[in-house]
Amino acid sequence: MAKQSSMFDLDSSSFAAQLREDERAQTMAEYAVILTVITASIFVALALLGTNVASHITDIAKLVLP
Repeated sequence: MAKQSSMFDLDSSSFAAQLREDERAQTMAEYAVILTVITASIFVALALLGTNVASHITDIAKLVLP
């Protein structure tokens, strides 16, 4: 009868070696951090510039529409 392999039958040294060599999770985490920083920067820029841009659009609308 063939032995079925399961995730609990892993040798601890081969499992640790596999984790060291597999950098996909680390890369995904780095991408997530970069995406979070970019998104936060966009929200901060919109919050700081939003009222200023809105007032300029209002000024232009007042010039165009008498």
